Amino acid sequence: MQSIWQGFLLAGLLGSSAFAASPRIVGGDDLTQAPGWMVSIQQLNGPTWQSYHFCGGTLIAPEWVMTAAHCFEGAQLSQLNLILGQALLSNQSAGIKVDQMIIHPEWLSSWELSSNDGSRNFSEFAGDIALLHLATAQSATPVTRATLEQQTLLSTDQAITAIGWGATNSSGTNYPYQLQTVQLPYLGDIESSLPSHIFAGGEDNQNICFGDSGGPLLLDNTQYGIDSFLSSTSNPPTCGDPGAAAGFTSVAHYNAWIEQQLHGLSYTNQQGLDVYAGSTGTAHFVIRNNDAIAWQISDLVSTGGTLQEDCQSTALKLGSSCSVNVTYTAGSIGSIQNIDISFRATSDTQTRSEQMLLRASTLAPPVDDTQSSSGGGSFGYLALGGLAVLAFGRRRAKSSHNLD
Repeated sequence: MQSIWQGFLLAGLLGSSAFAASPRIVGGDDLTQAPGWMVSIQQLNGPTWQSYHFCGGTLIAPEWVMTAAHCFEGAQLSQLNLILGQALLSNQSAGIKVDQMIIHPEWLSSWELSSNDGSRNFSEFAGDIALLHLATAQSATPVTRATLEQQTLLSTDQAITAIGWGATNSSGTNYPYQLQTVQLPYLGDIESSLPSHIFAGGEDNQNICFGDSGGPLLLDNTQYGIDSFLSSTSNPPTCGDPGAAAGFTSVAHYNAWIEQQLHGLSYTNQQGLDVYAGSTGTAHFVIRNNDAIAWQISDLVSTGGTLQEDCQSTALKLGSSCSVNVTYTAGSIGSIQNIDISFRATSDTQTRSEQMLLRASTLAPPVDDTQSSSGGGSFGYLALGGLAVLAFGRRRAKSSHNLD
């Protein structure tokens, strides 16, 4: 299996000057009215703490947003800011905070890959889905998630729609304030090594691009896919190459897992923490019970940092949650430490052993001392290579609808 080269664009770390006025996504058009469930996922960037778009997402329940896992490698919950239902990002209202992030356990983080250059085989895009729990429930009507039966009924080359705030030119340098929409030909599940994904695109100068990651692939207000990666036939890679398909995480493939998180025991399973040299920082994890039964949390152990928690005091009943805080003292500049937090969850019917990960990075102190010393102005040393990532790889042969 030929590897896919990953192209990185840190759309979430760019200032507003990087956004260029443009009426088009790559081959698309303005969408002046955003669906109420459409989400711009943004980073709060110090020292001014302005908020910058880096990935898309969709509201799937009053307290839950669905997006792509690759957007959140090393992400800090405290720096996430979500804008809901607005087509024009330059006209923003106050954002929505996130208190829990769940990355699918199939997703291999970049530091877990066997390659040294960040490349992935197609199979290594499995699990490219994440859920964000909102600190405040929203009243907007959630998007409808497609079922496997509905996905099966889609036909090859049927028009299907992608929307997002990704780059509007093929080289990925111009970014719109205005939400964009593009219709793509549906290709189905054409890659046998990646049954978790469906594919669309391949027309000349029409496709998703950098910054569209995590956004929806939809038909008639039903979401079928999550923007995951893009293939390219160019060198250097560009968006919208003829014959180059885009890969989308199949929503239907992961519906059972989604339901388990929304209606069972869930917890923040991974996040990052930036700490400036000579200081400490604290990461906050949440264990939440939306199950019909109570869960007792016990045996909380951390491999590093200082652990503070209120999870072992009482059983978690339906609708309740508890917090686990890990305080980390900075190491040498540029160092990264993986801290595992393990716990046991017991109900009347089963016992589970679970694990959460904190990836702590030590940064050089900022020149501007207005920033806090217990958190950073970026998503972390590792995440600088993981925001709004779209992969570039092999070409689709139109005659066979396969990637070759």
